[in-house]
Amino acid sequence: MEERKLTSRDRAQAQTRELLMASAEKLVAQCGFGGTSVGDIVADAGFTKGAFYSNFKTKEDLFLVLLQRLKQRQREALQALESFPVDDFDSVLDIVASIVEQHAGDASAPLLVAEAQLQARRDPVFAAAIKEEFEYQVGVIAGWVKVVCKRAKVQSVISPEEMARMIMALSQGLAQQPADRRQGAQIARSVLQRLFLPQNT
Repeated sequence: MEERKLTSRDRAQAQTRELLMASAEKLVAQCGFGGTSVGDIVADAGFTKGAFYSNFKTKEDLFLVLLQRLKQRQREALQALESFPVDDFDSVLDIVASIVEQHAGDASAPLLVAEAQLQARRDPVFAAAIKEEFEYQVGVIAGWVKVVCKRAKVQSVISPEEMARMIMALSQGLAQQPADRRQGAQIARSVLQRLFLPQNT
């Protein structure tokens, strides 16, 4: 079947959708999900409520789309772990510190996640979506930890799954701190130095 070509109307709607999402991401990060209305979003983006509802059913629907995009960014970062060379103990620490630094550079990400966690307490749809993604990330990082321990000849003082949860919590927590990205990476390296130990020879 021949793929339908995008019309100028399709492109305009796609642009409208992107602008609405950009405004929503900014406002939710600044004011919280509960403190941001559809009216706030359309006013910031320069559209009417009609434009909003032609793209999204509800504010919750838009927020889920924002979280899906955030999840995709995070998944790409996690998948990139496989391309990092792991030669020794120091390289392991450098990689994890780099991940934390990159996460801290995504200013809205930790705020969106925090808002999603609050919303999940009220909405089972959000709760299910967050849990599924969290467990996916734990699995990816835990698998990487196992590979790291073997290649770099290091051992973890806790299980790979616990290590994965620790890395995620550390990354999320540091991203919400006022410290700069480089300082956050240094803190991560210092903490993980105590969790990854060279294997006894």
